Amino acid sequence: FSEDGKGDCCENDFDGDAVTDRIDNCPANRNIMESDFRNFTTVALDPEDDAQADPHWEILNDGAEIFQKFNSDPGLAVGRHKLEGVDFEGTFFIAPDPNDVVADDDFVGFVFGYLNERKFYVVSWKAKFQRYWREPRPVAKAGITLKLVNSTSGPGPKLRNALWNDESVEGETVKLWQSKKLGWKFDTAYRWKLMHRPAIGLIRFEL
Repeated sequence: FSEDGKGDCCENDFDGDAVTDRIDNCPANRNIMESDFRNFTTVALDPEDDAQADPHWEILNDGAEIFQKFNSDPGLAVGRHKLEGVDFEGTFFIAPDPNDVVADDDFVGFVFGYLNERKFYVVSWKAKFQRYWREPRPVAKAGITLKLVNSTSGPGPKLRNALWNDESVEGETVKLWQSKKLGWKFDTAYRWKLMHRPAIGLIRFEL
């Protein structure tokens, strides 16, 4: 016996789902074997504004990739799997919107620890410095930011402005970490990794 805390019959397949742990995305959950973005719900973060189109999500590669097609109003695509402690890896790739006369440089990112449309964590990435074009014209700076969203207002202009803002906004967001070293560039693949252990309050992000 190996005496590693696992039954020897589970040595390479802990959850018994016939997928070896080495390639199993959730080796301790027999109901989840791989990333699949096909089953998701959408959340509009600024449903009152019609200055831009709503996000349009497309699923590619048998559910392994999700693609937001347009330069759009802010919005989320949220999967239906419920995860707690997680190690998650992904790749950002941003292509210019062919409908834009001038290529845009707004936010890309992802959410995790999602409880509802008012409470979640977000990693957002801005390509360049920019003031929002409507009052109160919050400032966004180039770089990556990790925020806790704990919004009293919910989806709408206040939350939209708080997400754009480079700093924490009382009653809406708390900036937990920021790196201003790198803005994203078009047609470049960026590999990232997230480690989240909510039981001990640990978040670690690598790019």
